[in-house]
Amino acid sequence: MTGGEAMKPEATSRGEILAAARALAAESGPGGVSMRAVARRCGVAVGSLYHYFPSKGALIAAAVEQTWREIFHGAGGFSGEEGFPGCIAWLYARLRQGARDNPDFFTTHPAAFSAQEREQGRRVMEQALSHVRQGLLAALADDAAVDDSRFHGALTREALVDFVFTHLIALLARGEQSCTLLIEVVRRLLY
Repeated sequence: MTGGEAMKPEATSRGEILAAARALAAESGPGGVSMRAVARRCGVAVGSLYHYFPSKGALIAAAVEQTWREIFHGAGGFSGEEGFPGCIAWLYARLRQGARDNPDFFTTHPAAFSAQEREQGRRVMEQALSHVRQGLLAALADDAAVDDSRFHGALTREALVDFVFTHLIALLARGEQSCTLLIEVVRRLLY
């Protein structure tokens, strides 16, 4: 640290580093996140960050993973009482809340990775989306009211989940307040 800035007497925690990286990304976009800027925000030497994260890409990946985790687990999980349509409504509410809490997260976080680290960023995104799809599949399987005879030919459980997820993302991108029509389509199809 230069210019008389005080450093913390002890190293910062992994959580503090992630919080600083996420705050910088929220304030300045992904380009505002650098190891030097995060260290400055935490009040530690840059070398302290490398104890937890071997590169900026690893730090960004961890921050993205934490954001996804908060989106899907921050308010508790889906209870399952409302069946598959309830899961869709819950998921959409969580995605909307995540977009409000993390403006531009869905559109800008891939740009935070350098060209060499883009594969790492793609893997983080694939893991998060796989987690969402698995949750939707589990909610669909757990819904005892679903008429299983509806699934045949091209309409598989996996195809339905992909259809639902694609439409949820489209609704989110358009800024829709609810996913009521999608839920009604699913109700008519499954019950």
